[in-house]
Amino acid sequence: MGKGIKMVSAVDTYNQPYTLENLQQKHDNHQTVPALLCDGGGCKVPVRFVPRGLRNNPGKEPSDRAAYIGLTAGAESDHKPGCKYDALGQLKTIIADQSDPDFIGAIDHGQFELRLLLLHNSLGGKSLAGSEHTPSSTGDSATRRPSVYQASGNKLDSYLRTTSDILKLRARCEADDVLKNNLILRFGDKKIRWSEFYFEPDRYEDAWKMAHRRGNQCHPFAIAGTVKQLKAPKDGGKQVNHYLNLHSEYNRADAEDIVNTFDISVGSTEAVWLAKFSEDTEIIMFGVWSVGSPRKNPYRKGTADKVTNFVNHGLTLYPKFHRQLLKVV
Repeated sequence: MGKGIKMVSAVDTYNQPYTLENLQQKHDNHQTVPALLCDGGGCKVPVRFVPRGLRNNPGKEPSDRAAYIGLTAGAESDHKPGCKYDALGQLKTIIADQSDPDFIGAIDHGQFELRLLLLHNSLGGKSLAGSEHTPSSTGDSATRRPSVYQASGNKLDSYLRTTSDILKLRARCEADDVLKNNLILRFGDKKIRWSEFYFEPDRYEDAWKMAHRRGNQCHPFAIAGTVKQLKAPKDGGKQVNHYLNLHSEYNRADAEDIVNTFDISVGSTEAVWLAKFSEDTEIIMFGVWSVGSPRKNPYRKGTADKVTNFVNHGLTLYPKFHRQLLKVV
């Protein structure tokens, strides 16, 4: 069984409805949480409530974990077909709605592949040639020269919409089991793991290291997080971009009082658009990222002698299209 979509409500065995807020309040008041069933439209599979808390990350500061309702651990069944929490059913709908086989193509054993090279070459990455075999390709693959794939116009808008829908689905899932088993990520001749495509707040370090290592050969990828602030450029300065900054990931201080931080931001001259993503909004950003070199910033609290050196590692997205930023709903 793959982990399914995180739910926001459920019913008990008497069909009494419960919201996340109801269940969290019971937990906080040390009251018994009832046995719960899925309320996704006649599904009624057993589900469990997971209260909000902290996620322990070895070597890093703990990160917040929001409350959610999910499939019961060890259960034998997934959500029934037609249930609104059926991740596979929703994925199949997204795939069916994408009519262009050059972007999502069918492969063996009922699987599909999402071709990221098309996005990379259209979203500001260095134009790369590849040998992605699409249904429209002809000729002998052994002698065919790699082509530079680039989408434009209505095609690109359709690709962006499909990618957004897939990422929204991934954000709602507890894990990437369903997606990685049914939708293969392809970047030219390379197969990309889902763990290299979608990064949650406790994995910003992984995202920075991957982007730094691969440079302009890196595939487009997505980062999820929570908005901290919108920072405007200084008056009279050369900087014209506004920056939407997310809450950073922090490693724990080591023996030399060095703390590595991993900072995610979105840069754009469109301040009104960025301002729509207000403080504490959960968002997903995807595209081709710019990697900043590590910068050391010493910090002394008050008059204390102790100095902590923060080493900042930055990842910045300069989106070409509004669809590259989306709110998690």
